[in-house]
Amino acid sequence: MDAIFKRFDARQMQGFTSAITLTEVLMLPVRLERHDLETAYRDILLHNTSVTLVDVNAKIAQEAARLRAKYNLRTPDALHVATAIDSNCDSVLTDDKGLKHVAEVTVLVIDDLELDPPQNQR
Repeated sequence: MDAIFKRFDARQMQGFTSAITLTEVLMLPVRLERHDLETAYRDILLHNTSVTLVDVNAKIAQEAARLRAKYNLRTPDALHVATAIDSNCDSVLTDDKGLKHVAEVTVLVIDDLELDPPQNQR
């Protein structure tokens, strides 16, 4: 994800994500009582000009229901894809290869991407 966020920071890409991402990324730090990680994740999602957190509204929820029915997606996945569609995103970035069969938007699986490693790592 470092390579992705470098592209966000360099304004090479703009990120959009569903508000449910907060639920997903905060769960483990909350469980582990890692308040530092909670704060860091909140800052990335709520205070980063390169990432827009999109609230789930009725239109997105209805599109998610259609996607769930068509592709047998889990609710969070359907909401993420519906958010991308509603936000006019070119693609969805995921680590879930099971989403590759969704036709409404290009699905990019992180493990399949050839990204430059961060400069400080080898």
